[in-house]
Amino acid sequence: LEGRCPAGFRCATAPIRMVLLGKTGSGKSSLANTICGDHHCKAITRPVGGRNLTVIDTPGFFDTDRPEEDLEPEIVRCIAECAPGPHVFLIVLKVEKFTEHEKAVIEKICTCFSEDALKYAVVVFTHGDQLPDWTRIEEFVGRNKLVSELVKKCGGRCHVLDNKYWNNKQQEEYRSNPFQMERLLQTIDTLVMENEGKCYTNDLLQACYSNDGHFYFLESDLRRVVILGKTGSGKSSLGNTIFGENKFTVCPGANSCQSPCQAQTDSLNGRQITLIDTPGFFDTKMPEEKLKDEIWRFITEYSPGLHAFLIVLELGRFTDQENDIIQKITESFSEQVFPYATLVFTNGENLPKGQNIKEYISQNESLMEIVSKCGGRCHVVDNKHWNNRSVETYRNNAFQVKEILKSIEDTVKQNKGNCNIIPCLIRITYKNVSTSLIVLLGKTGVGKSHLANTILGEEVFTICHSPNSGTHTCQSETRTVSGRCLTLIDTPGFFDTDKSKEELKPEIMRCLTECAPGPHIFLILLRVDRFTKQEQQVIKEICDHFSEDALKYAVIVFTHGEQLQEGMKIEEFVSQKEDLSNLVKKCEGRCHVFDNKHWNGDRQDDYRNNQVQLERIIHALSNNNKNNLPNHGKVYVAIIFTFYLILLT
Repeated sequence: LEGRCPAGFRCATAPIRMVLLGKTGSGKSSLANTICGDHHCKAITRPVGGRNLTVIDTPGFFDTDRPEEDLEPEIVRCIAECAPGPHVFLIVLKVEKFTEHEKAVIEKICTCFSEDALKYAVVVFTHGDQLPDWTRIEEFVGRNKLVSELVKKCGGRCHVLDNKYWNNKQQEEYRSNPFQMERLLQTIDTLVMENEGKCYTNDLLQACYSNDGHFYFLESDLRRVVILGKTGSGKSSLGNTIFGENKFTVCPGANSCQSPCQAQTDSLNGRQITLIDTPGFFDTKMPEEKLKDEIWRFITEYSPGLHAFLIVLELGRFTDQENDIIQKITESFSEQVFPYATLVFTNGENLPKGQNIKEYISQNESLMEIVSKCGGRCHVVDNKHWNNRSVETYRNNAFQVKEILKSIEDTVKQNKGNCNIIPCLIRITYKNVSTSLIVLLGKTGVGKSHLANTILGEEVFTICHSPNSGTHTCQSETRTVSGRCLTLIDTPGFFDTDKSKEELKPEIMRCLTECAPGPHIFLILLRVDRFTKQEQQVIKEICDHFSEDALKYAVIVFTHGEQLQEGMKIEEFVSQKEDLSNLVKKCEGRCHVFDNKHWNGDRQDDYRNNQVQLERIIHALSNNNKNNLPNHGKVYVAIIFTFYLILLT
């Protein structure tokens, strides 16, 4: 870490962090060795030319033949090693004839990294011996339009080395690694100075730093704990027992009445604890896929990760179904759930007198194996009978809750403060991208929910007629419209009167999860009758959350179209206001207008009609008109997802 420097800034004595990116075989590792002067791979810090450099080599993120699961641990390591963010990206390409494969690599780099990231990038070519005699790399770049555009986006920064042939003294100074290295280091110094010592960062990188390969999260003492188990096992009651009051809804019987996840936070023993209660596995009221989606959707809000899992089982029964629950938890969260898990048995009254839970477990080989995976952590409560003061200390919920809280703290210590980040941020279930994923963004009261209903042709989104936002959480609905499958994601209003910016951030994260691997289109809603400083601030907020690259995927949709002068089209209205015109230009001229109240009638007007405007948008979404789509139908991968969605773009 950089001592006491503010997050994202570099102290004078701190290393410059550089991440090497490129496909396998491009010469990344050899370049790292050339820079550091020795043979290492992965992350290494060395003094070079009077400056400390940390070089982070990466796997072939841009290879097309590597399965995602093979890359997961490498992606996580890369995040950890370069947190809170790299000062420089070195994009490594080979000097050679560019084939379709190389073009695909460059396109993937441009897709995965925003314009902001490329402000921190330098393109470094390897295999410099393939460069024609007396040709400078800038000349070579100028002959290839695609490469030239990439280098321009990187501020014109490019260099060339040859890790094999240019190490010895060369007759031509230019074709010499020492000469090129000095130029590269000068470029890096200049780049760091131009960025005022700031590193490229994002929410995920700021959330953690690394030490010995482990995650350490820069946050409060809050502990996030998920309760998992079978329907009717006593999960909600356990949550209430831990908090000492009825915070979670409890349903009698084996049927779960709690469809969505619930979360409650309280202070216990001087520490804030958030318990996340989940719908039961084998819930008869909720299909399994919907259950998984609900759990993932909710847990992802609590990124950068979870501190502990409480797996709830009923004492006195461990049938094949209970065994299947453990299997399903493993499938959903991976084997990495167990270092963070504690087994909690309910119905403790069934525990034989004078026996503790570990003695009971020792009689069942399957249970012993599970508890062993959980590091021996197991406890027992009885949500019904053990709440009164008991003569026997052990058979008392107050005693057991203290032990559970101690196990949670032990879990955090054993994992060195590391949250379980992998399942929360990598193992997200992605929707079929044949569906057009559309996110509605805008200020409270602008008419987002109403427009969503207009597009889908039915009242599926809740509309609130008060000045406050009716949409308090992200809501998604999928329908077929004019033969096209659309998923609309409605979002809470920016400048929501009853939500702080901190409260909105989880909803932004939830929105990104709903539309993974990324939305095809953002619909940014504005009213025809006003574009004040507050509306300008809305646009700034959107760009802050999603980066200006989001506007390449955006369509401006004006509501309250009845305020448009008779005979005037929305393009004319936009052209009269410089701020609006600039915004629409950034969205490449894409704008439409609706009136959710007055334009729903028959087609008496071929422009001032919602159906006409809807057909214009649907036409742009048509599979046969992909060139009309923003970015030709590609999805927008937010920078916060860059590392672990890199192969899915």
